[in-house]
Amino acid sequence: MDLKEDNNKVESTLDNLGNNSEKDSQAASIKPKKNKKPLIIVLIAGIIALAIGGFFAYKYAIKPANLYKEANAMYAEKNYAEAKIKYSALGNYKDSAVKVIECDYAAASDALARGDYDSAKQIFDTLSGYKDADDMSKECEYQKASSILNAGDYDSAKKIFDNLSGYNDADDMSKECEYRKAMLLYDGNSQVLNCV
Repeated sequence: MDLKEDNNKVESTLDNLGNNSEKDSQAASIKPKKNKKPLIIVLIAGIIALAIGGFFAYKYAIKPANLYKEANAMYAEKNYAEAKIKYSALGNYKDSAVKVIECDYAAASDALARGDYDSAKQIFDTLSGYKDADDMSKECEYQKASSILNAGDYDSAKKIFDNLSGYNDADDMSKECEYRKAMLLYDGNSQVLNCV
């Protein structure tokens, strides 16, 4: 019996060994499941980074560029007040700070061209030191005095020309005011003399 038992033990051991190698080959053929959590985390982090990057690109590049284009279009249409607001909102983007001043200068020049001398002068005065704003302020006064002279208010025109002494031909225009007033008085007196 000992031999039979030994035989059974050997067979059982061989069976066990055969089963174990079969299990090992099955275990080798079954691939372990990969953990997909790190991949999902990386994808989510990438999407968040893209969203944040897109937000900052829009806020600091795309939006200011569009606003700058709008302001330039308004400036070209001579809508200086609206252009100035948009340039001001841009802060230091490109040359926006200079464009704010340019809007004022252009608005003053347009006011002068329309004959709105007081408004033009007021704006040029705020731009003192910029380009020829100081001379343009005097030009506003000069043109205003010329307009008043042509309307026949010689005393008011003379006062303005006297204040502009040394500018352009203001001194000569002051004398012109006196001359026209004298001629008016002379014509008035000669008509009175003719009636007598």
